[in-house]
Amino acid sequence: MRCIPIYAAWEHIKDARCSNPLASFIFERSIAVITDLIILLVPIPLIWRLQALQPRKKIQAILMLSAGGIATLVTIVRLCWGLVRILFSSDWTFDYSIINITA
Repeated sequence: MRCIPIYAAWEHIKDARCSNPLASFIFERSIAVITDLIILLVPIPLIWRLQALQPRKKIQAILMLSAGGIATLVTIVRLCWGLVRILFSSDWTFDYSIINITA
């Protein structure tokens, strides 16, 4: 939960404790980008070391798996778009829900 009590996320309560939504957003999306990059890059040396494949087939396999780079690119775009949306938000809970819907 981001706030204690929970309803403090959308109502201004004097003694509520809330985490920093911007820091949480940046952390969560950065982890998503890092895991996407790991998933994208780990298979490349493994494929290249395969002895059963010709170099042409290895390059084809790497290019095929690199199509997953589109997912990484989309994650980075969502990070930037969401960051701008949150930085200039007057209603953080609404804008964050829009960002999550597009996930």
